[in-house]
Amino acid sequence: MSNLNYPDKIIELVENNFSGSSELLEKLLTIFLDDISLLKNDELLLSLKNELNNFAAIQNFLNKIILIEENSRFDFINNYLSNFNNEIERIYKNFIIEIIPSSLLTISNSYTIQKVIEKLFENNPKLEVTVCESRPILEGRILTEKLSCAGIKTRLITEAQIPISIFNCDCAIVGADKILSNGNVVNKVGSKLIAICSAYYNKPFYVVSTKNKLTDENKFIEDEKPIEEIYQTGNKLIQITNNYFEEIDSSLITKIITD
Repeated sequence: MSNLNYPDKIIELVENNFSGSSELLEKLLTIFLDDISLLKNDELLLSLKNELNNFAAIQNFLNKIILIEENSRFDFINNYLSNFNNEIERIYKNFIIEIIPSSLLTISNSYTIQKVIEKLFENNPKLEVTVCESRPILEGRILTEKLSCAGIKTRLITEAQIPISIFNCDCAIVGADKILSNGNVVNKVGSKLIAICSAYYNKPFYVVSTKNKLTDENKFIEDEKPIEEIYQTGNKLIQITNNYFEEIDSSLITKIITD
């Protein structure tokens, strides 16, 4: 993507590895609204489908807009954005039907999770939130800063601390980058460890997501990321693996809560 003649904002979005899929989609829609000419560039839209293939929300949006006539695409995006806040409100209402936690644990930097936590905090200022920092990009730190700006006291931990931390929480909630047709969920690495530890300590594990993460796919293919993000070494005997995403078995999920 960086070698193609596309605006810097598009390249920055594709190379953004610290934002969740809903936030990336919102950024993409804003870019399109700022520069309507991009909406008429089907080559760009198809290229984005390829570059952002791990994010079902973006894939589903691009699949729809490519089929829409060019002169109707601007209105489609405006409607898409206006519906997003309503989706978050419906997710929150569906979530509190299941549980109203006084403490919870999450991971990474999901926009949907952020907004649900903020709504929980509005009704319970004593809400305790634990966030895993989410190696190797450490985007959990970004979520922690966002929550602190909303006045929420948040505890930041490493993924290695998940087993001792989930024990003291009412539940765990994570977002989703994809919801597969078999009921499994793809999300940031570390999510499955949270699910396993939740099951061990008999804590509910919820996936909180908009419906645009649903996909017809039933198989997840791991995507290797730069090993230098983990460790830089010239020692050829040291093998390094860096994956951003992993698949969570449906049997580990208490419930998928959507809009």
